[in-house]
Amino acid sequence: MARMEEHKKVLEELAALISREEQCAAVIAPENTVWKEDLAKTKEKTGEKFVVLVMGIFSSGKSSMINALIGEELLPTGFLPETAVLGEMHYSTEKKVTLYPKKGEWEGGDTPFTLVNPSSEEIAKYASIDNEAGMNCKADDSDKIRSKFEKMVIHWPLEILKDGVVLVDSPGINDPYSNDYITRGYLPTADAIIYLMNSQQAYQKEDMKQLNEINGLGLRNIIFGYSFYDIISSQPPAKVEQIRKVLIGHALKHGDLGEESVHFLSSLDGLRAKMQHDQKLLVQSGYDGLEKFLTKYLVENKGRDQIRVMSGAIAGYAAVMQKEAGTRNKAAEVDSGELERRIANARKQLEIAKMNAESTEKSFRLAMNGCYPQVKSKVEEYISGLADQVDLEDYEPDGELAKSFGKLNPVGARKKAKALQQECMEEYSRRMRKEMNRWLSRELSPYLIRLEQQCMEGIQKDLVTVAEQLNDVDVILTDGTVKGGNSGAVSSAALGVCFGVLTGDWYTGAMSVAYGKGVLAKSVAIQAGIGVVTGTLLAMGVAVSLPAFIGAIILGDLISILSSNTEKQKAKIMKSVTENSRKEFAKATEDQRKNVDSIMKNVNAHLGKVCSDMSAALKADVEQKEALINATIGGISKEKDEKDLEIRRRNEAAEELQKIAAEAEQISRKYDVAI
Repeated sequence: MARMEEHKKVLEELAALISREEQCAAVIAPENTVWKEDLAKTKEKTGEKFVVLVMGIFSSGKSSMINALIGEELLPTGFLPETAVLGEMHYSTEKKVTLYPKKGEWEGGDTPFTLVNPSSEEIAKYASIDNEAGMNCKADDSDKIRSKFEKMVIHWPLEILKDGVVLVDSPGINDPYSNDYITRGYLPTADAIIYLMNSQQAYQKEDMKQLNEINGLGLRNIIFGYSFYDIISSQPPAKVEQIRKVLIGHALKHGDLGEESVHFLSSLDGLRAKMQHDQKLLVQSGYDGLEKFLTKYLVENKGRDQIRVMSGAIAGYAAVMQKEAGTRNKAAEVDSGELERRIANARKQLEIAKMNAESTEKSFRLAMNGCYPQVKSKVEEYISGLADQVDLEDYEPDGELAKSFGKLNPVGARKKAKALQQECMEEYSRRMRKEMNRWLSRELSPYLIRLEQQCMEGIQKDLVTVAEQLNDVDVILTDGTVKGGNSGAVSSAALGVCFGVLTGDWYTGAMSVAYGKGVLAKSVAIQAGIGVVTGTLLAMGVAVSLPAFIGAIILGDLISILSSNTEKQKAKIMKSVTENSRKEFAKATEDQRKNVDSIMKNVNAHLGKVCSDMSAALKADVEQKEALINATIGGISKEKDEKDLEIRRRNEAAEELQKIAAEAEQISRKYDVAI
């Protein structure tokens, strides 16, 4: 609790430093609305949320873990898949559960509503999978298995949720109803992961695949939980210790938080311990250790991240505003006639920089547009062979064929065979969608990012030139000359975007700008679609499906198939579905074209967004210098006493900014954070 209060106090101190910077900005450049807006947004980040996503394959114990943490049986649990929607948990002194319907899908309307008496039974009505209705349904678009709700928001007085922490309970990965897209779509927004595995079946193929995907996003701050540990712990101590050692070793391959981030849990014991206030049982359940680690991690690691971002932003703004104060003061000390000459020269220099900025932006757009045909060719090649990448070799269909005397009824036997065939076709189609999403995330997305980086490398020198030319505007106003080359420190929003695309390090890129577009940080990373986020965007709205006539073609094979025994029939039906699907999908050029067009529409929107980010950054760079020239013009007609007063006030503001930067650095040193 003391740590929570300490962290909250530090955030308040940082917010106070930003408030002092706002006052300095109003003195140095009162007309600069960009500074005002950016400082206000930066101050808001002292309460920025920190998302912890709870993940794992279905029935790994995610909802049970959250119930144990809160000490109430709130979320539905069971051996079958239960969770159909994301459940966000936020801190509140009141207990409240609110449901958010999908637009136009719930009979009760689109308005969010709060449950009067939240309980697991009541929540299950809205947020759970209908396993009974979905038994024979495998299609992703079935109304029987898709929830009509977008998300569920739980407000709860849970200590670890204080100061903006959001705990998210997600649908299980690899459940029979293909709800993976819900969790994977949310994954790029996560700041940390709690990954749950059944300790009796840990590190299945799907676990390894998912953990590799998380690591591929650059996320290694993973907290591991091995559930159902009470069953494992009943074995001989030597065996238990061996199992623990193996599971910890596996976890540390995927996470960087150390052995103390790995926890062995019994959720039923943890829930009972909370409800009965039994501290000894809480320790035995593993939840005492998990809660202590979460408290430490969410305060220290989340706190360090916040302190790093805020301290760096404060120091960055202070440096830029001090420089601006110096430029304006030097210009104000020049006599009116000389200043007018300098302003005219500065305008000429700004026009040169502006033309070069426009030329650079045009070159970048042309280069990015040139990527489109290359990407389209790659997509067309992949889609044409998509069906060949999929098979049903390891598939176990739920449907049964007619046996023994049932085969004597040809109508009934044919009906069962047709139903089994339909199930196999739906599974094949689902696997095609899954394979395509994998390709978009792991192959097309990195390829697209490499093309963007090549385009950015092509204009990098031009961006530096524009930044130096804009910097010369300051130089001209202060001493009347253009030195040429790199005339001092160069700061540019466009260079920040360039650095972010080339390295993926948006924080450092943001610190090179500090004005114009302000602190880009995570917001621009999301806009530019770095990493697997791009793959998620590319997959949006793309629906891969088998041509409708495939069923009729495969149906013709059933007569010969039904003459063999049941197991061979199943194998032949699956083989028939695979072979005919591949053959007919290869001929279905119109269906392929639609899929290519859907993907390329998303690619085009993505490329356009990156171009827009660069355009906005270059525009902000130019506008900042235009504002400086206009402010200098406004000072020409002022009397000497008025100018002296403004110079003195700007000097005082600059001294205050130096103190603010020093205090921000002192705070960062206290937490051993470099800025």
